Amino acid sequence: MKRYLLLLPLSLLALAAPVESAVADCLNQHTVPRFTGDEQAQVAALCLVNADRAAAGARPLRMNPQLEREADDYAQRLVNQQFFSHIDPLGGTLYQRTRASNYLLGADLWLIGENIGWGVSTVGTPVHIVESWMSSPGHRKNMLNPSFRDIGIGLTPGTPAGGANGATHVQVYAAHTDAKKKPAKNPVKKPKPKHHGSAKK
Repeated sequence: MKRYLLLLPLSLLALAAPVESAVADCLNQHTVPRFTGDEQAQVAALCLVNADRAAAGARPLRMNPQLEREADDYAQRLVNQQFFSHIDPLGGTLYQRTRASNYLLGADLWLIGENIGWGVSTVGTPVHIVESWMSSPGHRKNMLNPSFRDIGIGLTPGTPAGGANGATHVQVYAAHTDAKKKPAKNPVKKPKPKHHGSAKK
């Protein structure tokens, strides 16, 4: 069985002026998440990501509930345990988190990636987070990767540095093929039914 894994390089949230970001007017894009899994902020983030993907000629990503739970849980851990890394304090990796979400269940080939970021005050809004990722080559490459199909968007108030004035964002990108849905390489041909005619006298 072949498997593929993509891990993004870790970089702090860029505060420089955004570059190469599509012009999009997404509802609630300037709203700081009010609680973990804030749907309004999630929809805004998805709108922004897909606008950038459309500008790059990539197909839109679709929300996946398994990846969404994974991303929300990890965003909360970043804040509660005050660390900022793709590997948690116990050594847990993106692959392990995605496998635990059951997203990879039955998958034959798969690809996963992750962006993490945080910002204080209005820098924690979806538009600032996405624009900052677009200013970072590694994060931008992940967001615009045409091979990805699904996304989980996690966000929560607070930051890994402590304090509630801001928000932390996690986006998990993924794609997989299901081995059960792949056609067999050498399909077995069914024998043609034999027809028996009636004898004439």
